[in-house]
Amino acid sequence: MAEELVLEPCVARLESTATGPAWGALVESAQFGIALTDFNARFQITNRAFASLVGYTRAELAGLALVDLCLEDERDMMVAAFEALRQGSRTHAKFETTYRHKNQILAPVSVVASISTNTAQEQPLVLAVLIDISAGRRAEDALRAEQAELGRVARFTTVGAMTASIAHELRQPLAAIVTNGNAGLRWLDRPAPDLAEVRAALERMVTEGHRASEIISSIRAMFGKEQQQRNSVSIDDLVREVRRLIVEGLPKGSANIDAIADELNMGSKTLERRLAERGQSFSALLDETRCKTAKHYLEETDMRLSQVAYMAGYTEPAALVRAFKRWTGTTPMKFRDSAGCSGRAP
Repeated sequence: MAEELVLEPCVARLESTATGPAWGALVESAQFGIALTDFNARFQITNRAFASLVGYTRAELAGLALVDLCLEDERDMMVAAFEALRQGSRTHAKFETTYRHKNQILAPVSVVASISTNTAQEQPLVLAVLIDISAGRRAEDALRAEQAELGRVARFTTVGAMTASIAHELRQPLAAIVTNGNAGLRWLDRPAPDLAEVRAALERMVTEGHRASEIISSIRAMFGKEQQQRNSVSIDDLVREVRRLIVEGLPKGSANIDAIADELNMGSKTLERRLAERGQSFSALLDETRCKTAKHYLEETDMRLSQVAYMAGYTEPAALVRAFKRWTGTTPMKFRDSAGCSGRAP
């Protein structure tokens, strides 16, 4: 019992040190834990904040060492730090560790330990300052969670954009296959099937099928380890692609150079320059495609003239009539009559 009475004042009364009552009161009122220990890390003096941080009374702390409060797998680090201070190889140590509160709750803390000397002390002590970093750890965990969520959203966004791009790339050859298949069937349904046109349609279907296969192979190579092969694109392929995009854009009202250049991932001036290198121009390809489109629907269907004009990218039949006369020297209905198609009245 006498020993307990001796220990309690030693741990509780900071003013017993040579620094005097004023300094002891200042340390006692500090908001972070302060403790004086020997080189075995056994407590000599602690302030109120330290006792509150670890959940022990000062009397209980008098029988413990600093290493008793930290997790077992982190004790070697603290023992090594105190040994370095004892041997004089280090004047201070700073590290983060996790303490087990008296109620078994784990508390992350930052520890700064340094040698404390005083003429009133028989031997130097170690001054240890403990700062609770639980709030900082929680903030870091919340930040990591937010970063993980942002990463997940970014991955979903990337996958969504990639899926849309893949669908767009594959939709083009697939649509061309369907269009050429329907054209081939119409050539076969004629009273005198045009086998040459059927053969041409089938050849275009095969070409588009190979193109779809190349797109899939390119996508697989993109995610593989092997080096992706780079192939040059001929200007003939560019002209064919522009024609196809014009056909798709005519009924949508988007058969203009800006929209088609955007589909090809290039500027309109770049597209014009590349077409000029092939002896082509966008306006000439547009007129040519409109003419072929109008002739096709006039010959192969009984669409009204207003419908044919719509498919050729015109908002009114009169515009188609003027353009058709410029292309062929005759009117759309006379062309239909000469082709042997009954047609409907415009």
